[in-house]
Amino acid sequence: MKKYKVIRNKRAASPVNVGQTVYEYTSYDYGCASDDTDIHGIEYISVTKEAGKDPFLTIPLEDLDESE
Repeated sequence: MKKYKVIRNKRAASPVNVGQTVYEYTSYDYGCASDDTDIHGIEYISVTKEAGKDPFLTIPLEDLDESE
């Protein structure tokens, strides 16, 4: 499971704080990230605030910095 640090938060589907760690959402997101990618024209992914936990939110990949 990938881990990311939020570097911008103006376009997230739910409030997250800059500097907060979020985790790749590995369950089914019902096409939400794909829909946001199509609508906004930039790649979105689904993440969660706690590793392996619901709920998920979508955020542009460019607003995240992948960490180890």
